[in-house]
Amino acid sequence: MKSMTGFGAASLQDEMHSIEVNIKSVNGRYLDLRFHLPKEYIPLELTLKKILKKAFQRGTVDIFIGRAKATSGRKRPLQVKTAQGKEWLKAYSQLAKQLGLEEKPKLTALIQMGQLIVEDERDPLSRSEEKKVLELVSLAAAKCESEKSREGKALQKNLLSLLNKLQKVYQQMAELRKKANEELEKKFRQKLQQYSLDRQEWESRWTMELAILIDRSDIQEEMVRLKEHIKNFVLLAEGGEQSGKKMDFYCQELLRETNTIGSKSQVAKLTHLVVDAKSLIEQLREQVQNVE
Repeated sequence: MKSMTGFGAASLQDEMHSIEVNIKSVNGRYLDLRFHLPKEYIPLELTLKKILKKAFQRGTVDIFIGRAKATSGRKRPLQVKTAQGKEWLKAYSQLAKQLGLEEKPKLTALIQMGQLIVEDERDPLSRSEEKKVLELVSLAAAKCESEKSREGKALQKNLLSLLNKLQKVYQQMAELRKKANEELEKKFRQKLQQYSLDRQEWESRWTMELAILIDRSDIQEEMVRLKEHIKNFVLLAEGGEQSGKKMDFYCQELLRETNTIGSKSQVAKLTHLVVDAKSLIEQLREQVQNVE
């Protein structure tokens, strides 16, 4: 079992590269990968998605990648602004003509005025750097996954504890079922005895009405389904697969069956047990929201 909450980081700094990767994962109903990349890394987004989908099945995942400028040990190519130089020369010549000067512009003057030879600010993505980025993202994802697994163990322990408590509540409901039916029959008999009727006149009718009443209030079917749901829930909690969505489904089913029992209940103690069960189910649902 894994939690959806985790964090992983990886970085690299040498003469050629200065890269930092941070991956943060939080709860989310579906997998939502959100990239925060330098413009040079945008073409890598599709490849990064393929890598991250192997590590994350569910949750909102933010991927932050920082790229520092090249270190001082790395030489950048020079950029010669030829077109701009021609414009400067044309303007220089026009100005000299208008002023009646015959001086021809010197190259050094043009370069100083127009900054025609500068270091190229563009820092294109090399194959070597691309490989480093993919390796760092994989490493950060692995660290995040490790943290999610660690948190998942605590989640698993808590879920199994809640399921055990819920199972005990349902066991009490099952034990109370027979007593509840007997109490319902007793109340029904007392009610009929208030009327001065010959027993033979209402015996058959009484039997039929009682059978219908007990059938409507009996919780046997719900208890059978609840037992099966709890069994499957425990198997999911003990298993190693990403099962958050399935657990969420069983939480809904447990609540539905429990609500049905509550609507059928005509015994105060059974109603109290329904309240206890719903409280435990709500705690289960809160925890399941953290399971991947």
